[in-house]
Amino acid sequence: MNTFKIDEDRPSEHIRKIALTFNGEFEEGLGASSLKLDNSEIGHGYINLYEPFPGMNVRTYNLKLSKELSFNLKDHGYSPLYLIYCLEGSYYHHYSSTEGATKIAQGRNLISISAANEEHELTLPANEDIKISVIALLRNKLKDEGRGNLVNVIRDIVLKMDQGESYQFIGGLRNNIERHAKILVENRRTDLAGKLITEAAAYTTLAAQLDDHDKDLSKSTNIELTDKELDRVIALCNYISNNLDKSNTIKELAYTSGLYPKKLQDAFQYLFNESVAAFIKNMRLEKSKELLENTNLSVGLICDKIGINSKSYFSKIFTEKYGNLPTEYRLSFNQGENSFELSYRSKARLYLPDTEVEKIVTLSEQSNKDVGITGCLIYYEEEFFQIIEGKKSDVLNLFEKIKEDERHKKVTILWKGYRKKKIFKEPGLFFVSDRKNFNYNHIKDLGITMQSLLRGDKKTAIKDLRFWQRIRNLIIDKALVG
Repeated sequence: MNTFKIDEDRPSEHIRKIALTFNGEFEEGLGASSLKLDNSEIGHGYINLYEPFPGMNVRTYNLKLSKELSFNLKDHGYSPLYLIYCLEGSYYHHYSSTEGATKIAQGRNLISISAANEEHELTLPANEDIKISVIALLRNKLKDEGRGNLVNVIRDIVLKMDQGESYQFIGGLRNNIERHAKILVENRRTDLAGKLITEAAAYTTLAAQLDDHDKDLSKSTNIELTDKELDRVIALCNYISNNLDKSNTIKELAYTSGLYPKKLQDAFQYLFNESVAAFIKNMRLEKSKELLENTNLSVGLICDKIGINSKSYFSKIFTEKYGNLPTEYRLSFNQGENSFELSYRSKARLYLPDTEVEKIVTLSEQSNKDVGITGCLIYYEEEFFQIIEGKKSDVLNLFEKIKEDERHKKVTILWKGYRKKKIFKEPGLFFVSDRKNFNYNHIKDLGITMQSLLRGDKKTAIKDLRFWQRIRNLIIDKALVG
């Protein structure tokens, strides 16, 4: 049986390891990551991870496995609270201090918290369609980031249930949990719209699971919405996300969705606990935060992209939600502990001599040290691949120079964004290549050979972006472990 340890402090890393072990497609986004499996050795399906805010991790599993897959929920010195709902199929839950595992069947609601220094394990069986949502609450990381009293309420819930001993609650069948969990598990998008849909579904699923625990049925919300109407609302969220620069009046959105305005308002209140206008406002603010973090666009240009005409109004509502003016937020974020990463691949100029590659490596290694940038460059089959990390402004400025270099072409960004932890420890450059005649003994050694990275892949695979995504994941995994 394959067992993977889950560290809730670095929740995406176990998904990366699964991707590397079974050659899955792993993609990262801002506060979200996704794994697609299509491998007869282990099975088919996908795993999604969302981090709505610090202290809350949401994972969804939609799989059919050919072998059992087990997840060890690592001890953190404190006890995360897990709320797990089985939408379809079944799984097994086991504490390290007890004998035997408890089978959790379809429709059951598990709430679990472990004693100090005790680990517990989830096992997904083979040959069964499995759909599961997992919400992990980490009380020592819960922070209020403009979400009103929500974080305080969640923190109080975790403290209330943490009595120092392992605790397991298995609830009955509750249709309202199922409906929200279905949206949570079956949403595969990891972009802005996907994250907001997942965040809302996670809150309502969490509330329904806790409601099941407390047997407080009076708080249930009754609204007549068909599954087809819910699908229309989710599709409308995607439309809004892609058209934030438009007015998006309720009349226009009702016409786009095919729902009456009142039905549309009721549906948004049911799904997101807010009006259509409030949802659009929050989506615009989330998008603006993303642009402030990952681009150097001016506040005026950001306003244009998110459909807000007044910079003063934008500054006002941004400050109300996040506690800082947009410019102050960007400055504090850039000066924080997070590291900005950009990875790309490109095609080398025809007949590029090895001496030119050596010059690139030598100069890059020194210039990286001068500005405090770290990274890794790969040269294989006339293709370049590079990971660069450091301060956002330094990385983006360097990338602009890289794009202008005539020694390569067809530059394609694979990923860019902030990471909570740096990949490489010291400034400089690691270099990996299949060429044996390069003289780069003065360059850092990552302990990875080109042969170990290829793992039997055909050379034609380098034309596929998925090949380079996997190379990136291998390097990050090796660097973080090392």
